[in-house]
Amino acid sequence: MRHESKYVLAAARQEAALAWLDHHCAADAVFRHNLIFSLYYDTPDLTLFGRKQDSDYLKWKVRVRWYAAADTPEFSAAAFLEVKSKEGALSRKVRVKLAIRGVELDRDPFSLGSGLPLTDLLEDQPWPRGRPLVPVCVIRYRRHRYVEMASGHRVALDTDIVADRVNPGMPLHPMLRPLDQAVVELKGPGAQALPPALLGLQAATGMRKDAFSKYGQCVTQIAT
Repeated sequence: MRHESKYVLAAARQEAALAWLDHHCAADAVFRHNLIFSLYYDTPDLTLFGRKQDSDYLKWKVRVRWYAAADTPEFSAAAFLEVKSKEGALSRKVRVKLAIRGVELDRDPFSLGSGLPLTDLLEDQPWPRGRPLVPVCVIRYRRHRYVEMASGHRVALDTDIVADRVNPGMPLHPMLRPLDQAVVELKGPGAQALPPALLGLQAATGMRKDAFSKYGQCVTQIAT
């Protein structure tokens, strides 16, 4: 079972959030700041997106993820297939390392993504079988990672969230600018509630707890 919660703030307040976290939290010792790329899969008629919009009891996300350095064009050596499943309030995440480099995926995500053997890779994992899955879009964002020392919770600030690459074979159009929201993710035991040490961040940014989905928000824009 995963323990996490999300808080949404206006993108105009993301610099205030970053300054507050820099001052009050410890930077992650390994991955302080990088770019994240996620190639999301769905059925041709966007069934998984529809389940999220309709708040279905059973929901899934299927994606391939790779990374890049924050300020240089250096991509991660590895990429990962991830499936997130949610049954009511319970969530689970499965992550499988792929035999493909991040730079290769970034160069041609839809062609390479279409050729991945999803059925074989996820044979024993919970995922939406029975419908073909196709790569829909690449969502890119910037992540800053911290540790809140009093509670031990891991904190991530995600900014500049944009789906600027879409499957050319689908009736979608790329986003021309990032979402108007930034997201704070809190992970760790008891992370369903905001610890007292982070109440100052809420006061400084006006962030609110929300079941925010980057995929859901981006597809709302690229599919209309």
